[in-house]
Amino acid sequence: MKRIALCIGNDAYSILPALNCAIADATAMEKELKNLGFDTELRTDLDRTGLADAIFSFSDKIENYDAALIYYAGHGFQVDGDNILAPIELDIQARPELVKYNAFPLSDLTEVLNRFPNQTKIVILDACREIIGHRGAIKDFAPISAPQGSVIAFAASPGPGSPRTR
Repeated sequence: MKRIALCIGNDAYSILPALNCAIADATAMEKELKNLGFDTELRTDLDRTGLADAIFSFSDKIENYDAALIYYAGHGFQVDGDNILAPIELDIQARPELVKYNAFPLSDLTEVLNRFPNQTKIVILDACREIIGHRGAIKDFAPISAPQGSVIAFAASPGPGSPRTR
């Protein structure tokens, strides 16, 4: 079985609180997945363009594999009911529409993965959600249904009262 993995770790946030172990977590995950036979790619401290490029470049390779795994460590939360992954320059004090525009929506990621119905897809979100935020930014993820043939795993359960601090 051919397997591929993309591991993303964001620590160096310029506006949100900086993290100190997301890159270490992504690096450790990448090493373990490589030991398990995955072809791996590690990307760190990504801005919005870098985050989108990493995900879309990774999706270009999925068709040649039986299984694809994406691991994300960094800030993540919901804005107006939409789950987002936070690039390092994200400003959550902006209008909610701008926050969503400048982040990477989880729905966009699942849409990309839906293009590959014959592959097994796994998304692991190890997101720090302890954010003092804007009226539209909530420090948790909204529940989400995984597309057919996919698994979406959270480091902590979605919903209130379950933030994971770093």
